[in-house]
Amino acid sequence: MTKNKELTTAHKDAALKGVALGALTWVAMKIGVSVEVVAVALPVATTALSWVSTKIGDEGTALLLKFATDFTKKGSK
Repeated sequence: MTKNKELTTAHKDAALKGVALGALTWVAMKIGVSVEVVAVALPVATTALSWVSTKIGDEGTALLLKFATDFTKKGSK
């Protein structure tokens, strides 16, 4: 993999994590979760997202993500 390709992949990964954390924060604020709970939950969510991104190459995780994607596509039809 070229250096430029690796950098692009890293940016995509970081952007997806940022979107997920932003969505988590937005939903928490909309449903009235206290700011303190959100402040504690964000580092936990960040750690979980980092762990998941390391498991993406794992066949079992990739299969689980494929099923989740297929399920959401069927639900949106």
